[in-house]
Amino acid sequence: MLPDLGLKRALAHVLFVGGPPDAGKTTVADRLGARYGLTVYHFDRSEPAHLRRADPVRHPALHELARQLDKLGAAGWREAFWVRLPPAEMARRTRASWSEPVSLAVEDLLELSRQADTPRPIVAEGPASSRR
Repeated sequence: MLPDLGLKRALAHVLFVGGPPDAGKTTVADRLGARYGLTVYHFDRSEPAHLRRADPVRHPALHELARQLDKLGAAGWREAFWVRLPPAEMARRTRASWSEPVSLAVEDLLELSRQADTPRPIVAEGPASSRR
């Protein structure tokens, strides 16, 4: 799929630092931000807001995750998800709940850009995706 050129232009001032958990993305982003005066966006720290904004049509897996967390609490959800689900279902839900927030992160980055008269450079860090 080709990227939306309007979106690509709107986010041209964003540097994305992606990778697996515990690879140092947050450290790199924070250091770049401090050294060069960049705005830093942390995907993980935005997760609670993404769960609150999840739309049942646009983000069905994320919306369901939020519903389950509200219903079961964090400990109950971990038990239900990580212990009781069959591996194939766990994998399906994990992929969906990690890919759906991307559109919410893009909305966040566009909003950060709109807050300034001239878009200030942003370094955004978060999980890498194998999808392009």
